[in-house]
Amino acid sequence: MRRSIIVLTGLLLLLLVGATIVLNPPVYELQGTKSQLIQKETKYTYLVESLSVKDTTRATPAMGDFEGVDYRELVGKIWMPDIGENVLKERFPLVIYSHGFMSFHEESDYLGEFLAQRGYIMVAFDFPASNFNASGGPNLRDIASQPGDISFLIDVLSARNENPNDSLHQLINIGKVAIAGLSLGGLTTTLAAYHKELRDERIGAAISIAGPMSFFNKSYFETTDVPLMYIAGSIDAMVNYNANVTTLKEKMNDVIVVTIANGSHTGFADISEKIFRWNNNPDDVGCSFLLDHVHQSDDNPFAILGGEDVGISFGNVDTMPCQDMPLPTAIAPGKQLLLTKVAVFSFLESQFGSNQEALVHKNFLATTFAAENDEIEVK
Repeated sequence: MRRSIIVLTGLLLLLLVGATIVLNPPVYELQGTKSQLIQKETKYTYLVESLSVKDTTRATPAMGDFEGVDYRELVGKIWMPDIGENVLKERFPLVIYSHGFMSFHEESDYLGEFLAQRGYIMVAFDFPASNFNASGGPNLRDIASQPGDISFLIDVLSARNENPNDSLHQLINIGKVAIAGLSLGGLTTTLAAYHKELRDERIGAAISIAGPMSFFNKSYFETTDVPLMYIAGSIDAMVNYNANVTTLKEKMNDVIVVTIANGSHTGFADISEKIFRWNNNPDDVGCSFLLDHVHQSDDNPFAILGGEDVGISFGNVDTMPCQDMPLPTAIAPGKQLLLTKVAVFSFLESQFGSNQEALVHKNFLATTFAAENDEIEVK
């Protein structure tokens, strides 16, 4: 009996240690004084509020055994600075985040927390047809509807901002709206900001994190002058780095390209730090999921976005991901997420900060970020 108790106690201790390791990933610090200041300096504690809204004017399509419904429901979270009982409310810029294919809004938890502590309101939600748990299975072909979800959400948040009885009353600076997203969410961002027919003119800045870019022509970006930050991992197995990054500066005037050396695709999602950090490359897991849902024989799911008339050409695009296996060793996901947080915040400040703050962050991105951190290249 005594021996059984000792064995059981030992097993419980091992489980406790294992859980501690999983729940408490390594802490990383950036190199250089200015990078560390951005990493560590906060202005607020933050609040998290659930989000659940329904657009009854647009439908969610049928997929698999799901017959579809005549509405689109958006469920997610809002991160916001906690201003306490401050009577003179501040108005904060708004960031709307779009998740990747077969993912969910929680992939952006790391970014929502970081931005809310530094004076931003961030909203993330599950797209009705492309999220991991979508009825009938995730659907790439709903991509043309996703920019409309962003526009609907801007409408909803604008109305809440004007409602005296709402928790968001007078907290949003609706003149400073940015959108960001990963992978398919990065593509959604590029559509909502620049597409001739799908874009929303209220958007003032865009951030695509490893989003497909190769099929956009130079003319695609001539509809508006919204500034773009593109963040990429140099060994991304799903959205090929060379195909999507090398010509981007030629297509756009106001674009900053941030490359994370040995950055993976899956490493841009919050979950990668928690459970994939022991993998040689988090894309080993990401590719196994993706290839189960994307088949070479399928018709191009993005053809619905238009052709040359809107600045899109699929002629030279290799649409199949995860072809170069086995994958090389990737940077630790925690470090990749930290670099991403600092890049995103600094870009937002360069667009929405006061004149002095904007200049500081423009200079940081132009020279200091890469100079202080060996993993970073900025063009």
